[in-house]
Amino acid sequence: METILELLENTFLQSILYAMLILLIYVLLRKRVMNIFFRIINKRIVNSKTKLDDILLKVVRKPIRMLMNVTVLYIAYHTVDLHSIVADTTPYDNFALHCYSSAVIVFFFMVLYNSTDESHVFFTDFMKVFDIEVDKLLIPFVSKVFRLFLFIVAVAVIAETWGFSVGTFVAGLGIGGLAFALAAQDTLSNLFGGAVIITEKPFTLGDWIIVDGVEGTVEDINFRSTKIRKFNKSVVTVPNSKVADANIINFSKRDIRRISYELKIHIDSSVEEVKSVVDNIEKMLTDHKDIDNETIFVKFNKFGESSLNIFLYYFTNTSDWGKYLTIAEDTNFRIMKILEENNVTLAVPLQQIKMTEKADS
Repeated sequence: METILELLENTFLQSILYAMLILLIYVLLRKRVMNIFFRIINKRIVNSKTKLDDILLKVVRKPIRMLMNVTVLYIAYHTVDLHSIVADTTPYDNFALHCYSSAVIVFFFMVLYNSTDESHVFFTDFMKVFDIEVDKLLIPFVSKVFRLFLFIVAVAVIAETWGFSVGTFVAGLGIGGLAFALAAQDTLSNLFGGAVIITEKPFTLGDWIIVDGVEGTVEDINFRSTKIRKFNKSVVTVPNSKVADANIINFSKRDIRRISYELKIHIDSSVEEVKSVVDNIEKMLTDHKDIDNETIFVKFNKFGESSLNIFLYYFTNTSDWGKYLTIAEDTNFRIMKILEENNVTLAVPLQQIKMTEKADS
C-alpha cells in the first residue's frame, strides 16, 4: 500500500496519468466536438451563393481531424514532467516541436492538395466573377502541375524545419543534372508535348478525334500521355510526344457534317420526271430544318450504263454521329417519297437486266 502511495506521489508518474487522462477525454469527446464544430460552420455557409465555401469545408475535414489529433498529442507531451527524470529536455522538446511543426505544414499542404480535386468548381466561380473563359483541358493539367509543385514545396519546408539544407541538396542536383536529363529524355519530351497540346489546344476533353491511328473521345491528359476512349469502350494511352507531332483530326470542331452520294434512277425516266425529282429534292433539303442551307447541290450530272445519276451534296447542322444518322435517314425517307410521287424507280444494274433477259429466253 505504501509502495502504491509512493508511486502516486511521484511527479513523473502523476504527469503521465494527467497526459493519459487528457488523451482519454479527447478520444471520448472527439466525435461530438467535431460534429458540433462542423454543424456551426454548416449553418454559416448554407445560405451562401458560391460553392467555394462548401468545397473548402469538404477539403479541410480530414486535415482538421489530423491536426487536432497531433495538437492533443503535443499538449499531452508537454503535460509530462520530463525534468524530474532528465536533466536536459531540450532534445526531446525540439523533436516534439519539429514533429508538430511538420504536422502543421502537412495540414496546409493537404488542404491545398485536396482542393485541386474540386479545381473545376474554383475555376468556374473564378470565371463567373472575372468573366474569363478557361479551356476545360487546361484545368486537370494545371491541377496536376500544382499538386507536384505543392508536394515539392512541402518536402522542402519540412526538410528545412528539421535542419536539412535544401539549398545544398539542390546544388548537388546540378552535378548529376546532365545524367538525369539524358535518362529522362522520354519523360521530358512527353511533358513538353503536353505543354504544346495545352497551349495550341488542338482538342479538349470530350472531343472526338483521330490521332496516331487511334479514334475516340479524349478522356484525360497528364504529364506523360493522353488517354483516348475508343468507341468499343477500351482506353488507349498515347504518349504526349506522339500526340504533339501527329496529324490530329478533330471531328468535334465541325459544326456540320457532309452527306454526298449519287442517286441512280431508272434510265427510262422522262426529262420531266427527272427535272421534277431534282427540283423536289432540292426544295425538300432547302426547307429541312436540320440541313445547312449554305451548300446544297442536287444536279442531274451524268448518264450511267443503266441509270440516270443525280448528284446530291449537302450538310447536316450537327457533327454528332447519332443525330447525323437520324437526319440522313429522314432525308432518305423523304427522297423515297418524292420518287414514288413522281412514279420514278431506282435503277436496276445492267448485269441483272441481262441475266433476267437470258433467263426469260
